[in-house]
Amino acid sequence: MNIKTILNKLPSMDFVRVNKSFVVNLKKIESVDNHWVTVAGFEMPLGASFKENLLTRIDKQTINR
Repeated sequence: MNIKTILNKLPSMDFVRVNKSFVVNLKKIESVDNHWVTVAGFEMPLGASFKENLLTRIDKQTINR
């Protein structure tokens, strides 16, 4: 399966793509900066084309808490 197929099978409220190779659970994100996302101590690159969507999703999740 490719990443897009996997993402489509996951609950869309909880998961977001952060680059070509990684999908993460929004609830597990520890930190985000201009170029990196950290989950469980693991840093992964934040793709430029995915950054805006990630930040929007984090804002929405924070508001809905």
